[in-house]
Parts: sequence; C-alpha cells; structure tokens
Amino acid sequence: MKIIEGDNCYYYDCDDTLVMWDNIYKTEANTVLFNCHGFKENLVPHQEHISHLKKAKTFDKATIIVWSAGGWEWAKEVVEKLGIEEYVDAVMTKPNFYIDDLACKEFMGTRIYKPMPKPINE
Repeated sequence: MKIIEGDNCYYYDCDDTLVMWDNIYKTEANTVLFNCHGFKENLVPHQEHISHLKKAKTFDKATIIVWSAGGWEWAKEVVEKLGIEEYVDAVMTKPNFYIDDLACKEFMGTRIYKPMPKPINE
C-alpha cells in the first residue's frame, strides 16, 4: 500500500489547467513540446495555475498531487516538462468515480480555475 502523508492535499489537473490545448493561446515563443507514448503536441503552460501550485507547496505546505484523465504517464510528462518535480509529491490517473457518504463539494474546498486571457490581437 502506498501512503501519501499530509493532511493538506491539493489536486491539480493537467489538460486545460496546467497546460492549455486551445490554439488561440499558442505562439512560437510560449509553447512546450510534450511527448507521451509517441503522441507529440506543443502546449501552452498556464503560468498562473503553475504559480498557484508552487505557492501551495511553499507557503501552505500542501501535498501536491497532479492527475489526468490521460493517465499517470501523461501527468508525469506534464510535471517533468514544466520542471515542477520538486513541488509535486505524486502523479496519478484522475479518478473515474468515488464512493463516499459525502458529495465532493461537501468535503473538497472551493474549485479554483482562472481562464487564460484571450490574446489581444484576435
């Protein structure tokens, strides 16, 4: 059994949270090439969410878990390519479902999501 120690856990999704797929955000200078299982794509790091992750680890002493519906391998690729390994405690596949006596909104804090601003030149 693997134990994740820490009572203050923050979970970060990969797609359209830590990295953005939308082409309107892409420029030559702001993308990172990702490669997982032979699939290659240039994606835009969402700097505000990455900064939040780093602050959560540094100031809130949070246990940071990065997950993705794309699987743990994709989550690992995102963490490594973003260079945030020192802030992340674990990567995992996003849960398909959960069994609990409470709805997530009753025990999980407020959802935080800040969309990236639309490019001015569009």
